[in-house]
Amino acid sequence: MVLESEIITLVLGVGVLIFIWFNRLELKKLPASKILIAAFGMFLAGWSLAIIENSIFPDFLNHLEHVSHSIGSILVALWCWKQFGWKEALK
Repeated sequence: MVLESEIITLVLGVGVLIFIWFNRLELKKLPASKILIAAFGMFLAGWSLAIIENSIFPDFLNHLEHVSHSIGSILVALWCWKQFGWKEALK
């Protein structure tokens, strides 16, 4: 059974994807923007898998969903580290 919150999250994610598409030239000005966009892509994949897993291969897609979210979190942490640096984090 698909939860309403999963559908809303995916719809909001697609909205952000459209925003990213129309503002991609401005977003490229961010340091390490490819990492940040890749992280969002992993989160979007996880949100999509949350919907799909109710139809086919529920166990496999559930694991894949959690792997996608984990990789996205690691990429966000990497982007923060590249953006703000290790020395800034220790202050």
